Amino acid sequence: MSDLIPAAGADPITALLSRAATDPQFDATKFEVAVNFLREREATQARRAFNDAMAAAQAEMRAIHRDAKNDHLRSRYATLDGMLSTILPAATRHGLNVRFGSAPATQPGWQCVTCIVSLGDHVETTSLEGPVVIAGAAGGRTQMTGIQATGSTTTYLKRYLLGMVFSLVLTDEQDDDGEASRQRWTAPPSRPPVAEIEQPKRPTVTQWLDALALELAACEGGEEVDAILARSDVQQAQDRLRNGAADRLNHMIQAAIARTAATETSAPEDDGLYAPGEDPFREPAAAG
Repeated sequence: MSDLIPAAGADPITALLSRAATDPQFDATKFEVAVNFLREREATQARRAFNDAMAAAQAEMRAIHRDAKNDHLRSRYATLDGMLSTILPAATRHGLNVRFGSAPATQPGWQCVTCIVSLGDHVETTSLEGPVVIAGAAGGRTQMTGIQATGSTTTYLKRYLLGMVFSLVLTDEQDDDGEASRQRWTAPPSRPPVAEIEQPKRPTVTQWLDALALELAACEGGEEVDAILARSDVQQAQDRLRNGAADRLNHMIQAAIARTAATETSAPEDDGLYAPGEDPFREPAAAG
């Protein structure tokens, strides 16, 4: 194949096409192999440049302050504007283009948003979808219109897409000249004694939430969901959990209520809105 690879400095594809058009003895099979080789090499180089640019941009992104409060869930979250004000300057400096799009959702009544990041001809697309929930107010009144609910869901998905794509760090602290972004190193704990390792341990918050998600997903009616919500461990968790864990718990409860209500009104059968082990930092669509 070496006789088909053009000299350095020349456009490889143009040189090969020129030779194929002028040389009657040019081997078409070798030409196809050479073109595929050049395309793969260019794709590899573009992917490497994209990864290098992403790494450099991420290194410049400070921790993002949770600059808004969800009074209903008693938690704080980072707004889309606050996230973009950190992401876009660093991404642009390294040639990365960040934009959003949409795609068909896998379920009726759901919204699918895509985050598209590109460098030159290399493009990577990440998708995330969720239900469009129209929040209700006291007395059965509608708190938002359908288009407002769609916009709220879209904003919610954009925020979590940015967190996924750029591996963002969120903090409740104000960024004091970058100090909040610095990693604080602590010595690893010493190895516990064998007797302590062998003792049974209480489940972690994540493990408890995973187990609860399975129970809620198995509920077929509102009465079963109400029975779970009446349990002392669930009520204590609603009072004690904070931040991401509280967000996840409230999101699972709302999803279970919505799903069982839809089932009782003869909606299509659903296996559950969310699978166990989902991102514990997801916030409900109505969060703003």
